[in-house]
Amino acid sequence: MSGSTRDPTPLGRAVIVLLWIYAAAEVIFFILEFMRLAALGQAESDMGANLYFQTYGADAEVLLGLFSILYLLTYAMAGIVTLKWIYRINLNAKALAPDKQVSPVWAVGWYFIPFASLFMPFKAMRETWQISRSPDTWREEPVPALLRWWWGLYIASSSISLASSRLDMAAATVGDMALASLLTLLATPLTLALCLVLMRIVRRISETQTAKLPGATSSAEIVALAEVSG
Repeated sequence: MSGSTRDPTPLGRAVIVLLWIYAAAEVIFFILEFMRLAALGQAESDMGANLYFQTYGADAEVLLGLFSILYLLTYAMAGIVTLKWIYRINLNAKALAPDKQVSPVWAVGWYFIPFASLFMPFKAMRETWQISRSPDTWREEPVPALLRWWWGLYIASSSISLASSRLDMAAATVGDMALASLLTLLATPLTLALCLVLMRIVRRISETQTAKLPGATSSAEIVALAEVSG
């Protein structure tokens, strides 16, 4: 077994905390977006965006813009730590089953490759789930509906959020802006469900890997070794 294996539990706990923070930010963003939609409802749908800002929407847009900065920070923090956890569990899975097809690096890298990002990250997570439960016979291990829910929610929420963002940036009229807001409101419940499903996956994979990695270096052991060597 590779000496690079590590207990994924501490990272998993960090992921769950950050997902809760991100979910809270998502709820606040939903409320602000609803306020924006209410302001948009006061204007004619064919009114130009610039005239709308001057007449109706200055307060709502400023408030939404300021919170968007905090929202993006929580998204980035949750995303970075989640990807770090994904790398860690895939590294552990590769140590448990060297015939694992998706490497730890590509388990993260595929998220940033167009088209392949639609299915390869799911394959990496599926392999890791199977190996974590049954390293010796992992190919026969069934794939739970939980993983399919996670990936379906991820694709749906990401696609709707991307469409909303692009429409909002290109909006020329109040009608365009209202449609972008409606898409954002639609994406929110999907994103919240995604967070909850991902939290469950993080817990279950972290627990099963911890049980299957008796030789792994836990976070507590790392601290103890550092104290002794110091």
